[in-house]
Amino acid sequence: WSTSGDGYFDDEQILGPKYFPGEEDISSGSVLLTVSGNKNGCLDEETVLVSLEDVMAPDALCQSIVVALDFYGMASIVAQDIDAGSSDNCLLESIWANPQDCIFNCDDVGDNLVELVVSDFGGNQSVCLAVVSVVDLLPSVAICKDLVLELDDFGFAQVTAEDIDYGSFDNCAIYSITIDEGQTTFDCDDLGMNFVDLDITDSSFNLTSCESEIEVVDFISPEAYCIDLTIYLDENGEAAIEPEMIDDNSIDNCTIDSLSFDGFDGQFNCVDTGVQFVGLVVTDQSGNIGFCISNVEIIDTIVPMLEIPNGSEISSNYFINEIEPLLLNDSCFVLDDYFGAAIYEDNCTVTLDQACSFVIDECGQGFLTRYWVAESNNGEIFTIDSQLISIYHLSDWEVVFPLDFEYDCQSSEPIEWGFPVIETSGYELIDISFIDVVGNSSADACYSITREWTLINWCTYPDEAAITYNQTVHVIDDQAPDVYVEGQILELADDACTIDVQLPIAIIDDCSDSLEIIISHEIPQTGAGPGLYTVN
Repeated sequence: WSTSGDGYFDDEQILGPKYFPGEEDISSGSVLLTVSGNKNGCLDEETVLVSLEDVMAPDALCQSIVVALDFYGMASIVAQDIDAGSSDNCLLESIWANPQDCIFNCDDVGDNLVELVVSDFGGNQSVCLAVVSVVDLLPSVAICKDLVLELDDFGFAQVTAEDIDYGSFDNCAIYSITIDEGQTTFDCDDLGMNFVDLDITDSSFNLTSCESEIEVVDFISPEAYCIDLTIYLDENGEAAIEPEMIDDNSIDNCTIDSLSFDGFDGQFNCVDTGVQFVGLVVTDQSGNIGFCISNVEIIDTIVPMLEIPNGSEISSNYFINEIEPLLLNDSCFVLDDYFGAAIYEDNCTVTLDQACSFVIDECGQGFLTRYWVAESNNGEIFTIDSQLISIYHLSDWEVVFPLDFEYDCQSSEPIEWGFPVIETSGYELIDISFIDVVGNSSADACYSITREWTLINWCTYPDEAAITYNQTVHVIDDQAPDVYVEGQILELADDACTIDVQLPIAIIDDCSDSLEIIISHEIPQTGAGPGLYTVN
């Protein structure tokens, strides 16, 4: 058997085969079937036109399927995907789905009813319904970004999912972007690198995640508070402080890691007395720095040690000849070689000043006082002490009295007595006095005047008696006295017969105060009548 169409025989070598028309056969509605025979070399052939008519509808069989959306949120099917083996008594011409495009997207997630239309070449159709379940099995694409998170003034910081999401996406829609509750808040304990999971759930509840590196940092500097401080130098002139001593409860949003000085080792010495400005550096655990300044007053309360030489005594002569000239020309320190030097020391630098003064009376007795002031370098602490040197009087003097001499009483010049000459090398308080005594002289002199000198040294009196000395001046008178007496006229009163005669006073010019006056006259004691009488 042979055919002009596209069908086939179940057995081409038997007399009664079954012919199964092909699509073209069915489509054309007829087919030519030829049978050829050969018997003993005799060939024969017969062709028959077979008209084809199919009135039986195909058997449409559907199956439910599940399709997954792709990366772009799309999915599509063909009729064969939901065909569960549809068949026909002849041949099926077409199998197609309704709707014909069968393209699904995110909006179609879930069960969708799709018709499967089965047609044969006889124009017969059958329809069945298939459930197409559209599913989204692709998780979202989670994209995280790393983050630097700064702590606030209270040492806290928060992060949200949006902060670390760097454009995560889904083929359909993202339902939620979340961070674990315990990973949203950070404090000082979290300084450094932290790893946070970003969880993304899409509309089909597919879950995916990514990890973000969150570096928690603290850029807020500590609030440094300083307190002023007063410290005292020790016996070595030193003092030391620690940063904690000037810290006045500095604070930080996290933890203060260290306190230190700004370029300072915490050591003070004598040159630092007074107020020094000390910077306190407050550093937190992140290396942020706060700064404040403390007024540190360094005080030296240790009084300088001053040891002075013992007191002594010197004579007035030694003072006037050796010591006093030095004080007129040099400072009081020259006395160190004579009366000893002061010994002084202090925990710091000390300055020694020396002053001196003396008080002596007219006899050279008194005191020489030396004063020392040991002053510390700050000018506030000092020690004062003094040395007393007694000055006693040492009598050492001589007197030369003026000599006796003669004086002509006729001379017009006054008597030059002279004066005792005092020779001394020190202080003496000598009182000189005299009295003049007129007396008889030798035959060569008219008279003499004796000046009785008395010298009292009040510096030694009464231990030393007064010194007396007599100086005599012999007054020479080699001329007679000049005597002049005026005459008198005496008149008796009318009723008197007597009159008393008062002899006239003679004016005598002579250098001597000691005169012998001899008066003689011719006047009778009684009975003298008027007349001229002479008085010698």
